[in-house]
Amino acid sequence: MNLNRNNRDDVMRAAHLIPGWCYLHELAYIYDLTSKSAKHLEIGVFSGKSLFVAGCAMENGSEIICVDPMDFMYIQDLDPLFRIPYDNDQGRTSWVEDIFNLTIKALSTIVPDTKITLIKETSVKAATQYSGGFFDTIYIDGVHEKQFVEMDVESWWPYLKPGGVMLGHDYWAQHLGVVEAVNELFGPTSQYGGYQLIHNTRFWQHTKP
Repeated sequence: MNLNRNNRDDVMRAAHLIPGWCYLHELAYIYDLTSKSAKHLEIGVFSGKSLFVAGCAMENGSEIICVDPMDFMYIQDLDPLFRIPYDNDQGRTSWVEDIFNLTIKALSTIVPDTKITLIKETSVKAATQYSGGFFDTIYIDGVHEKQFVEMDVESWWPYLKPGGVMLGHDYWAQHLGVVEAVNELFGPTSQYGGYQLIHNTRFWQHTKP
């Protein structure tokens, strides 16, 4: 792939072609944040749009863990794109995982020494099995219902380095489960500490004390 990964605009143009719901200026924020990260976790990768940006931003030779059960049948009722009939020679009926694999393949040519691992489990189950050390950055964009956001944070916060950043997507009126979970988890009496909202985005952000 003819792409200069050190040029943020180049990366944004390429990421724009990958299906997903992040706005370009949000992807630019992810790029800047993860450029300082050597080990990154992404919960809810979908077809790899934000993962692609993080992979390009991080140094070649970094490590990225992706957690997603790759079960997208429930989304068919939420987005008409998922009603497109699809099959392949491996029997999958969703194109999302095939696009994800193409995204990983593209990244492997851009940052060949970066280690990217997909854990095809729920976030909670993946956390109980994980023993690979601490993360500089964690990005949460999984199931947006309150209890699932809470479980994502509670399961993975122990693996965030002190000074590390946990970033979450979809803090806005369309996903009140995210709003309620974040407000309660990182409120004034929180054991985790506070959070901030990133201006002109749908991001909430927590820096571990």
